Amino acid sequence: MRWVVWCFLLILMSWVGGFYWFIAHIPRHSTAGNEPVDGIVVLTGGKGRIEHGFSLYASGQAPKILISGVGSEEDATNFITQHARSEDHTKLQELAADIMLDRIADSTYSNAVETAKWVEKNKIQRLRVVTSEYHMPRSLRVLRQAMPDQELIADPVPSEDLNLPHWWSDDYTLLTLLREYHKYLFVLVTGLLL
Repeated sequence: MRWVVWCFLLILMSWVGGFYWFIAHIPRHSTAGNEPVDGIVVLTGGKGRIEHGFSLYASGQAPKILISGVGSEEDATNFITQHARSEDHTKLQELAADIMLDRIADSTYSNAVETAKWVEKNKIQRLRVVTSEYHMPRSLRVLRQAMPDQELIADPVPSEDLNLPHWWSDDYTLLTLLREYHKYLFVLVTGLLL
C-alpha cells in the first residue's frame, strides 16, 4: 500500500514540476529579432496573431507568408482589409497575390500538416512561427514533428486577456495554462510513442 502512495506522490510531483517548467518555457519575445527568414506562418485563433504576422510580412521580414486556419472563403484582398493594421494596409495590398491563406486547417495538428506542405512546396528552411505566447510550446513541438529539418523561430504574440506575470492569482489565466499544459503533455506523449 505504501508504494501506491509513493507512486502517486511521484506522479504528482512530476506533474507539478512539469507545469512550472511549461510556464517557464513560454516565450515572451521573438527569438529572431529583425533577422530575415524564408517564410512566416501565422496560426490563427487568438487576438493579434494575424495583425502581427502581417506587420512582419509588410516590413520585409520574409518573402512568403502563410495564414493557416483561415476557414473563410474571402480572398486575400478582403482578408487584408479586415485584419491588417492601418499602417501596413497599403503595402499588404501590393503583396496580396503572394499571401497564402490556408482554409483547411482547424487544429494545431492540421496547422502543422498544411504548413509542412507549404514549406516543402516553397523550399523554406527558416520559418518564423507566429501564435499566442501560451500556445507557442505546443505549436513548436507539433510543427517540429511535421518538419524536423526546418529551423523554427518563435515569434509569440502577447495574449491581452491573460495575466502571465501573475498567472497563479488569475483564475482565467491559470485555467487556460492548465488546459494548454495538458494538451502539450498529450502531444509530448504521443510524439514519444510514434
